Amino acid sequence: MDNILENVTKEEVLAMIDNFPIKPMSTKIIATINSEVSLKSQENEMEDVQYVVAVGDEVKEVSPGDSVILDITRIPNACQIVKVGDFTFQFLTEFQINAIDNR
Repeated sequence: MDNILENVTKEEVLAMIDNFPIKPMSTKIIATINSEVSLKSQENEMEDVQYVVAVGDEVKEVSPGDSVILDITRIPNACQIVKVGDFTFQFLTEFQINAIDNR
């Protein structure tokens, strides 16, 4: 369990949006990669709800700060990640997002 990533809260995401140092290209989205430890397997499992930190210029439906519900079946095990400060984020596209979560 040494590979547990630190989860990012919505408040932390909102605080970092304006000064986030990476601008995704065209249709790319940078989102949190929050996870929970599975009680069954004792391994990290990515949560299906994540927070958007940055979006490319061609992204139409999602904005920084949105909470989104991912289609986990469309996220490869080896998705591209990027580390910014103490946090780790993932690159996504709108195709991998099922909905904006306004709860």
